[in-house]
Amino acid sequence: MGKSAFPKFSSMLVAAAASLATFAAKQRVVVVNEDNDHYFKQDSSLMTEEALNAYIDKMAGGKVTHFFMCPSGQRPSYGSKVWEPIWTGLDEPGGLNHGEYTTWAKNAKILFDKGIDPYHVWIKRCRERGMSPWLSPRMNDAHNADQKNPFRSTKFWREHDELHCEPGFRGGDSARATLNFAHDAVQDYTFALVKEQLDRYDIDGYELDFMRFCDHFPRNVAAQSSHHLDRFVKRVRDYVEKKAAERGHPVLLGVRVAPTPAGARAKGCDVGKWAREGWVDWVCASTYWETPDYNMPVGEWREWFGKKADSVMLLAGTDHGLASTRWNQGGIRLDMEMKYYAGFADVEWGNGVDGIYLFNIPYLGAELEKVCRRGLFPQDLAGQLRAYPVSYRSDAWGGSPDDLQLSRESDKPNEFKVRLGANPSGRVSVVLGTREAGEFRPEVTLNGVAATGSCVTVMEIRPTGVVHKGVDYYCRRYHFPSDAVHGGEGNIVRVGPTDKVKTIVWCEIDLEPEISALAGRLCQ
Repeated sequence: MGKSAFPKFSSMLVAAAASLATFAAKQRVVVVNEDNDHYFKQDSSLMTEEALNAYIDKMAGGKVTHFFMCPSGQRPSYGSKVWEPIWTGLDEPGGLNHGEYTTWAKNAKILFDKGIDPYHVWIKRCRERGMSPWLSPRMNDAHNADQKNPFRSTKFWREHDELHCEPGFRGGDSARATLNFAHDAVQDYTFALVKEQLDRYDIDGYELDFMRFCDHFPRNVAAQSSHHLDRFVKRVRDYVEKKAAERGHPVLLGVRVAPTPAGARAKGCDVGKWAREGWVDWVCASTYWETPDYNMPVGEWREWFGKKADSVMLLAGTDHGLASTRWNQGGIRLDMEMKYYAGFADVEWGNGVDGIYLFNIPYLGAELEKVCRRGLFPQDLAGQLRAYPVSYRSDAWGGSPDDLQLSRESDKPNEFKVRLGANPSGRVSVVLGTREAGEFRPEVTLNGVAATGSCVTVMEIRPTGVVHKGVDYYCRRYHFPSDAVHGGEGNIVRVGPTDKVKTIVWCEIDLEPEISALAGRLCQ
């Protein structure tokens, strides 16, 4: 073999190894995404190598298989040479709005001044503890775009309004102020950071997060603009393969996109083409923010992947909140709890996904600890409390149905469809919640089976953000025989009319492995 042919041959071997690794990775996975600022918002005493290692150690043990790190959500949290780090300008008076990001900037700078790169530390520790380390930079973050000179924004973003998706826009819908990937200058600027990160960090995989934020083109032309993102994804893929050849081990490429193919297309993400062309190995179909999507069209995704359907990993992703109805209709976004994570995982395994992807869960430290201890794999779920709430598709772009069922008035009969996992088991109950307090005793059936008893409780509400703080849902729990439910979609909760009209705002089916002492006390 000629000397000049060896690099090409070596690249082919690594590409083949990557393909084999993708097939091998068609084992089920659970991913935790550590965002760009969570860790750095903690006490400054944790800005040490020991504390960074201890953070990874909490997730080790096999229940979390992959740790995704976001090194850049707008500004990078490390000493970047191509984009200004988050601490740049921190001590300069005036000009930039530091606001809530001051602690993030100061703590990231503490690590930098100590010569500690947190991502190097985490990557090394993940491998020592049996987790796969990935980077997941945000492609188009635009937090706080309604502010004047928001501190976390980059100079490029501030000085090139003409390159925004909607030049001149400043308002609450920050996604409209993202950068427009139809411009070569935007692609070159973004790729410079991608290249730096792939050069700097020896990782197992690299994910392009196209959901933070999800607009990459003006909305009126986004669906016709996918060829621009095609160029970018192919460019990244080529560089990923180059780094894999240099390092002598596979480096996979993933994307985080909308929960449905229609939604991805509407945002200019031709994910099916990326899969069929072999540009991406992993696809995380994920909600943007509000609530989990319990009706992911897995069959549509696999069909879109074509001949690559058996090799491309498909993950179901959710953020750390849950809602039954939209905020502008009086809804409340709850923090996810372990029972909801368990129910979400059970549903998505039943839908046929290859993995569960948890976004923003590090902000719910107690729930992350439970996930790491109890697990979300199918074999972990039967012994846990699992909750299956009525929710909706918050990201119903491109004509996807929104599946909105709530809220409803109780003066007429109502019914709600609830999706469960493939093999439900355990003690069955239905929780119904109203916005108003007071008497609420409708007749309730589950798949035609009458309730065997009921008890009153008030659901603990922990709203996130500033929306509807302090609002309770007033709930009643109804118990049913264990054979009243079936696997998959189409479990029907029917609620008879009531004379005193209430607004029904919550419905969920719970499966418990056994009767808890608390449930027993409530129902005596």
